[in-house]
Amino acid sequence: MEELPRDHWLREQLEECVRGAIGEIRRLREINEAIAKLNEYDIVHRASLKDMDLGTGTATIDLALKEELFYSILREVSGLEVMRKSRGAEVAEGIGLDKKGMG
Repeated sequence: MEELPRDHWLREQLEECVRGAIGEIRRLREINEAIAKLNEYDIVHRASLKDMDLGTGTATIDLALKEELFYSILREVSGLEVMRKSRGAEVAEGIGLDKKGMG
């Protein structure tokens, strides 16, 4: 996601989703509600609790976006229609996009 400009539609939408889901958390016990809320967004494939540290009061959420968004961004950035996953990896490498960074 870091590769996308700050004003890119997907980055803005993702930031809005995260703010909407975690903005109301005051206690760690509310984290499951936030994860459930993240899973309701159209762009999210899966949100899950990765780690929780009760000592520091922090939690880490693993957030994966829908795979088709990666290919949509590839088409948008490269101007090429990507039909196969193997071709998508070639195009992404050629323009400097990292699929892992997208989700």
